[in-house]
Amino acid sequence: MGLLSKLFAGTKRRDPEVDSAISVLRGKTVVAVETSPIVLRVLGLAMSEAGANFLAFSSTPELLSGASSSKPHVALLNAGDLGYDTASIVKQIKSEFPGIRVVLLTDLARNLEPAAASLLGADAVHRKPFDAGKLLDSIARLLR
Repeated sequence: MGLLSKLFAGTKRRDPEVDSAISVLRGKTVVAVETSPIVLRVLGLAMSEAGANFLAFSSTPELLSGASSSKPHVALLNAGDLGYDTASIVKQIKSEFPGIRVVLLTDLARNLEPAAASLLGADAVHRKPFDAGKLLDSIARLLR
């Protein structure tokens, strides 16, 4: 049984926060800009298991044009893919999709503290590799 299967299996060991997050995410639309196929797969599996609609994009312009009809609730953005223009990209996404929550995903090379991510306009930040349950819980808290 894989890690995500164990996380979402109906076992007694599942974290109650994950159950709560799943109920909040069910039916919500989550979009992502991420170039790593592995990270996209993990995100897609986690969002699917939580009952969220998940749309993956390879670039911000693709997200802006491709998600316009889906009215996303959350955007997961690879900070490394955004380059030095992170603040303006986050601002543009929030302008295009009022009420959207933005979560930056960082790696060790571009480690952002929550305060720095907030200055860039993000609502949360998670370092890769991330714990799927903690990411779901964080997103659910943003949507409550």
